[in-house]
Amino acid sequence: MFVTLMASVISGIILGAPFGVSGALAADAILTHNQRLVRNIVIASVSGEAILAFLIACFTKPINSFVVQYQAVFFALTGIIAIGMGIISLVSTYRNQRGMGSETPGRVKWLLLHTGPPLAAFTSNLIHPGNVLAFIFTIAVLTAHIPAFEHYHFLFGPGILLGSSAIFTICAIVFWKNRKKADKFVHYFRYALGGVMCLIGMYLILGKSI
Repeated sequence: MFVTLMASVISGIILGAPFGVSGALAADAILTHNQRLVRNIVIASVSGEAILAFLIACFTKPINSFVVQYQAVFFALTGIIAIGMGIISLVSTYRNQRGMGSETPGRVKWLLLHTGPPLAAFTSNLIHPGNVLAFIFTIAVLTAHIPAFEHYHFLFGPGILLGSSAIFTICAIVFWKNRKKADKFVHYFRYALGGVMCLIGMYLILGKSI
């Protein structure tokens, strides 16, 4: 049980790193000195991720069955995707020389205009295809490496909530306390995250032979 919870918390930290739409929203609120809005965005973001994690965890058994049947192909594909995400993070961070995006996509602007930042953060974390796939792959990996995960899959949601809350809150506090240095902090943190993703991908691909 403890291993399942800790693995879920670590997953929440990695998946909850605020560099997507939610991170941009939080950064924008910080730069406009709106502390209440920052708090609401953090709560909305982690709530969306926790609910998505709970919903995906309900399908742990069929996901596990699929992985058992196509294990070699699945881990190779997942590893390649993880390495690809890591490389994209590293390259985009190097090219932009910024930690936070300077431009918000048009569809996100539409979402902001019609629903407001907190609801936009909640919605994007809950239904974004990238998030859904990330949680499906995460559960698949955890079920393959932690035999007891299928029995304690109900801990995945709370674990994601704890991990996501921790990383998002820490980043928000750092941003708020060091508004002038926040972008530099995110810049190096994105490098670290990209490196971690590449290492995870390599482990998934080579794990069976190591």
